[in-house]
Amino acid sequence: AESSLSPELAEQFEEAVSLAASLVHTFAQKGYGVGLSTLDREIPPSQGISHRNRILHHLALVDTLSSESLPKGADRLTGRFSQSHQLILILPWEDPFWKAREAYFTKVITLSQWRASRTGELAL
Repeated sequence: AESSLSPELAEQFEEAVSLAASLVHTFAQKGYGVGLSTLDREIPPSQGISHRNRILHHLALVDTLSSESLPKGADRLTGRFSQSHQLILILPWEDPFWKAREAYFTKVITLSQWRASRTGELAL
């Protein structure tokens, strides 16, 4: 889908996707089961190089969704949550929609927080 984001927001979105890919790679390398939930797709947690590559492939193709699809997609996403997993929400920008739902997540990382912590050492 063609993004209707401004160039600045599109850049923030891509940076957030890169952050997600880095976290997937790091946790997979450490032997953790890693999964991915986006508004339109879920890849359940698992281990291994091929699984990691499947997630990275999906992240390479991920695009923004229209605001009309957000509530429906978010309902699907929150319905998938499991108490047995550590859930990290990565946001390219501050968003009141997700702010109201941050209790569902183990950690919420906004791009501004990540940039402020240039060492990349946010406590996860």
